[in-house]
Amino acid sequence: MDSMSRPLTVALAALSLAAGCAGSPSASPPPPGPTAVANACVPGGSPAATTYPGWPGAGTGDVVPLLVSQELAVGPNRFLFTLIDPQNRLVAAAEVGVDVSFFQLARDADTPAAEAAATFLAAEEGGLYVAEAAFECSGDWGAELVARVPGREDRMARVQFQVIAESSTPGIGEVVPAVDTPTAVSSQQIAAISTDTAPDPDFYTASVADALDQDRPFALIFATPAFCQTRACGPTLEIVKSVATPYKERMTFIHVEPYRLKMTDTGLQPELGPEGGLQTVASVTAFALRSEPFIFVMDRAGRVTAKFEGLAGQDELRRAFDAVVGG
Repeated sequence: MDSMSRPLTVALAALSLAAGCAGSPSASPPPPGPTAVANACVPGGSPAATTYPGWPGAGTGDVVPLLVSQELAVGPNRFLFTLIDPQNRLVAAAEVGVDVSFFQLARDADTPAAEAAATFLAAEEGGLYVAEAAFECSGDWGAELVARVPGREDRMARVQFQVIAESSTPGIGEVVPAVDTPTAVSSQQIAAISTDTAPDPDFYTASVADALDQDRPFALIFATPAFCQTRACGPTLEIVKSVATPYKERMTFIHVEPYRLKMTDTGLQPELGPEGGLQTVASVTAFALRSEPFIFVMDRAGRVTAKFEGLAGQDELRRAFDAVVGG
């Protein structure tokens, strides 16, 4: 099955699992190449050992971490995760604080390489956490999560993950591809390309190719409110819309549905592939997306200045927008 007929992994599949609904299977990350070896935590490539004492099994046992991020690469990252208990119930909540320690397992599985405080992001099905992380090398990493649950002793859990040398999606500082994403003017035209039930017309006036010619910053949101399996895409788009208004005079906003759609008697419906699966649009392939929703923020030259896999917070978006408009 090629990428045009394979559904994207929903970035909040872990959150959906906690609510009793699993997401789509993800594509495998690209195999390490010469760059991966050059940036590896252990010179010469990945170590032969793939297990480390105390990883990921250590913890109190009553908190289970679920990693939401589908791809973590060398450089700055948003580390997204949620917490559940052994009965698959969400532990993540606004009142539960979480501190994160990151470990380069192949170098030193006992001493943190970096530490961060996670921020809670509310979602329709509970919530998740985001922590800023800058990984200096590729290979085996681990995160130790300490949850501060009110009225209880701190709870600790660990999760092991891979950091790849280079992101498959356009990286920070890279110019995005000039793709002709759908545009519309009238409400009827918008209804033919968007499953947003209350669309902002300003999000459909320009394609990515148009935005690159405008010499002004822009934001690109890949999300499908109607067909997202975790109900995260609609809220993500709503959050962007709620923040966008003060910035519209200085930057362009573009919403793109990641799946092929067709108009039917019941409204927009997906064009299913030969095996009955969702088919991604050409711009998804051009941006090498493995999950959705996904947000990119570009400067006036079209270079990526920020990107958000999965749910993004209002404050995160405002900081990203301010950075490109000079606010």
